[in-house]
Amino acid sequence: MTSMKENGVGVAAGKVGVIKANVGIKDGNIGMKAGLAAAATSIKDSYVKYNGHVFKVPTGAVEQYDASNQFAGYVMAGGE
Repeated sequence: MTSMKENGVGVAAGKVGVIKANVGIKDGNIGMKAGLAAAATSIKDSYVKYNGHVFKVPTGAVEQYDASNQFAGYVMAGGE
């Protein structure tokens, strides 16, 4: 009887372990998606395609566009 109860406890503990493993996998997938999104944003914010050329925009700069949505340069945080 005691052995059967201990087996039942072991099975329940195993099920909890599987649930925790699934949560860990989901958290890992969320982390990967966030990392990929950040990488895509970083690349987008670091380079601008204009007139067939690719220009690197310094970190912290904000791209400027004219009314036609054409790249017009960038402004640094200090206003330069």
